[in-house]
Amino acid sequence: MSNKNNFNISVNPNPFNQQASVFFSIPQQSNVMISLYNLNWEKVKTVLNEKQNAGFHYFNIIFPELNPGIYFLEVRTDNFYEIKKIIH
Repeated sequence: MSNKNNFNISVNPNPFNQQASVFFSIPQQSNVMISLYNLNWEKVKTVLNEKQNAGFHYFNIIFPELNPGIYFLEVRTDNFYEIKKIIH
């Protein structure tokens, strides 16, 4: 896995209501998979699953169907793995 200094991710706002923006940067082209899990580690949704070029990326996630609570955003690339706690 890659050094954390080469990879950045943030979710804003956090806590979020129905929509949040995910910002991430990767140092080289990589497959990126971002998934949302509930507190029981059940996958709620795959948010992104595609190859991304090196650099800065962002996208909006919209979840009007989610119940309020704590969720985890799992981010995997070819060389990195991180979990972010987000609150709805």
